[in-house]
Amino acid sequence: MKMIYNVLLLGTGGQGIITLSKILATAAMSKNLKVIVTQKKGLAQRGGSVVAQVRIGDVYSPQIPKYSSHSLISMDINETFEYLDYINKNSILLINNKSINDAVLLSKKDKIQQEEIEQLQGSMNDNIVFIDTKLKNKQKDKSKGANIYILGVLFGMDNRINSFIRKDDVISSIKKNLKRNTELNIELFNKGIDFGKGKINKQ
Repeated sequence: MKMIYNVLLLGTGGQGIITLSKILATAAMSKNLKVIVTQKKGLAQRGGSVVAQVRIGDVYSPQIPKYSSHSLISMDINETFEYLDYINKNSILLINNKSINDAVLLSKKDKIQQEEIEQLQGSMNDNIVFIDTKLKNKQKDKSKGANIYILGVLFGMDNRINSFIRKDDVISSIKKNLKRNTELNIELFNKGIDFGKGKINKQ
């Protein structure tokens, strides 16, 4: 039986998607695990779409097969809908809902899309979590570290990824890849883990 873990990372330029893929890849390689990372960047510096696929374990193809992503982290809800066919009822779907809360009024399209995701909860064993990183992160610049916090939530919720790479592996990778605000990012990662564990305990 092949041992594989697939994670799909979605967002826009400046939200740390490429950074997350590097952190996961570095952690996996430190365990002598095979890892394949593919990145797709639009006009990232102008807020264009950024997609990263990270495959760990007995993998050969760079592309995650449809309905085979163990987890999906979306830093922007609007980037989520095109990739829903990559997840299944056992996937963990983590969505940063800061973009929802920042909008005074949601457009009709936004409301329909939000309702679509919420309706998936019943068919996905309640593995969809909307995370308000603006509230969770108490920094002056609340956008910094949101990606690391959500990564922590994943490690708190999904034991499958912990069978490949552990918390300490990720912390070591954060130290290697993030030279600024390193300790703060580690703190946010640990807080995310605690939040994720709390979600599991409530289910």
